Amino acid sequence: MRARRCVALVVSLALVLLSVIASAQDVRPDQTIELLVSTASRAPTADDLVNYYRGPHLPPPPLHGLMVGDPLFIAYLMPRPQGDFLAYLEAHPDSVEAQLYRYVVVIYPRGTDLAAPLAALRADPYVMAAYPPLPGDFTVPSGPPDVPSAQPPSAPTLGIAGLASLSVVLIGAVLRILRKRSSRALPI
Repeated sequence: MRARRCVALVVSLALVLLSVIASAQDVRPDQTIELLVSTASRAPTADDLVNYYRGPHLPPPPLHGLMVGDPLFIAYLMPRPQGDFLAYLEAHPDSVEAQLYRYVVVIYPRGTDLAAPLAALRADPYVMAAYPPLPGDFTVPSGPPDVPSAQPPSAPTLGIAGLASLSVVLIGAVLRILRKRSSRALPI
């Protein structure tokens, strides 16, 4: 009975992981606007924006600029800090680090012309900066010729198919472990 619950939990977690990966792959940069939320006294926080789009969207949205373009959801640009680092950011809200964690990404439906939403967000008094993501790929410069780079340019990457394969392998490994444990628990 317990093994069945564990198997069900592992399978459901794998399905959730795959759906999250698939949904993350669906968002394209031409659907997004990155914005920096102000620290003004009545300005919504990055948490307010993200949480508003997690639940039912009761009007009005936290920023007036979000009334244009009908955003699908808002995500953090960076994972949320915790512990001492969070305390540091709260004590220094105008630091560069705190600004980085106040950035959010507004995701719009495919095909949305982002000119009007971008203008509305830039006109919002609680938005310090709003812009579409810059085109380009992230690269790490190689070091001097005698120093090997951290990752050669031809290094393989793990795409959606690779992640799905990895999930299947991990599920198989968990199932084998559960079978071994359940066979030891049975009296012979």
